[in-house]
Amino acid sequence: MKARRGDPLYRSFMYESNKGANKRYFQSDKGKSSLRRAINSYFETAKGRLARMMAVQRYAAKKNGLPSSLTAKEWKQILIDFDSRCAYCGSDKRLIQEHFIPVSKGGEYTKRNIVPACCSCNNKKRNKHPADFLSAETYRRVANYLGV
Repeated sequence: MKARRGDPLYRSFMYESNKGANKRYFQSDKGKSSLRRAINSYFETAKGRLARMMAVQRYAAKKNGLPSSLTAKEWKQILIDFDSRCAYCGSDKRLIQEHFIPVSKGGEYTKRNIVPACCSCNNKKRNKHPADFLSAETYRRVANYLGV
């Protein structure tokens, strides 16, 4: 995934690199190009993808005036608790952070509202309330884990 100007992490990298003695270099075309390559290579790593995903989720929560306190350590613990499987269907395909209660319905970006979900389940759920999307048994199991 390429770094974009509107991306919160991209802005952070640009700000940090434009301080002090490096300022003139990073304002030049060569410096900007070098920095973009470094950022893009970072985002190709697992750590970089996680950092971007969490930054985007935090930005969305804050934009809607919602708490956003999930840490990478908490996310790793959530994955362990769900055995690195989708909370909804049990698939072990590529997992993403899913808001149990959607942001559009007031769902926070905290460990009490984030579960791992495969892309398929995430796309099917969209911004539906979990009770409208899940079977009663799955809803109860995930809600009990989250303490909802």
